[in-house]
Amino acid sequence: MTSQPLIGEPPVPYRKLVIGEALIDVVQQTDGTVREHCGGSPANVAIALGRLGHAVDLITWLGKDAYADILRDWLTDSGVTITAGTSAAPYTPLATAVLDHDGSATYTFDLTWDLDTSAQIPADTAVIHVGSLAATLEPGSDKVYELMRTARGATTVFDPNIRPSLVSDPEETRRRVERFFDASDVVRASDVDLLWLYPYTDPIEVARRLVRDRRPSLVVVTQGPQGATAVTEHLELHTPTAATTVVDRVGAGDAATGAVIDGLSQAGLLGSENRERLANIDRETLQAILDWAAQLCAYCLSKQGANMPRRTDLTTTLALPTGVPK
Repeated sequence: MTSQPLIGEPPVPYRKLVIGEALIDVVQQTDGTVREHCGGSPANVAIALGRLGHAVDLITWLGKDAYADILRDWLTDSGVTITAGTSAAPYTPLATAVLDHDGSATYTFDLTWDLDTSAQIPADTAVIHVGSLAATLEPGSDKVYELMRTARGATTVFDPNIRPSLVSDPEETRRRVERFFDASDVVRASDVDLLWLYPYTDPIEVARRLVRDRRPSLVVVTQGPQGATAVTEHLELHTPTAATTVVDRVGAGDAATGAVIDGLSQAGLLGSENRERLANIDRETLQAILDWAAQLCAYCLSKQGANMPRRTDLTTTLALPTGVPK
């Protein structure tokens, strides 16, 4: 089956909505230096989509301070629209990340999470992505769940992105994560997070069970140096890690999430009207999207501070099978 390169193609013109934290990462390098970067897992996904040319909205929770101004500039410069009601936090969230020798980060947090009463899903939203603290941290978690649960017209995407330093009750956190599994069409999760949730089960087996027993029709498991695996009812595909020089690993999973959403968008598989087609995605399309995720991860790994690519930064293509609608 021949393929058509889609690099630089305009995305499908429906809005994408991301719900979750935007924060300042204070990164302590292995050499003792400290750098500050804009971040937050959901915000990174919004940035990834915005830089790839998508119309993307972000519902988040910021203060009214200098850090909030920095985050707003970072988001809007990448094409992200920050929704109304995002400035009621007592202060803008901070995350301190300590890097180890292989670029992996250990986090501590100083933040709160809630949603303003004005938060709503914009019209023409084809996909809603929820991730990380938005799913587990009260008082905002329940409000986010209600928004996602009632989003009948949109494809729903979820990344649990567990933050153990903020978990006081593992069973309650697992319960909250599982209700988001049950509200999601697509899950992108790291093997580390799935092992935290289900410590005695292989992460790929967890993915199989999510597809078999719960709502998701597609689960993508990122596996660090081992690449990534995608599971549907009919398929189980793998892609290796793309060759790169690792600078740090911050944001690599978020790049994968953005790539999966971008790929599904370009394949015409977003929106409730395409839910059955998504569940029956063909091998060639899924492999192309999985390989695309590996390429965006590699780019992010080669940069400091969750630096997401624009299409013009990339030399590889998303090559969908001929006949797949854009």
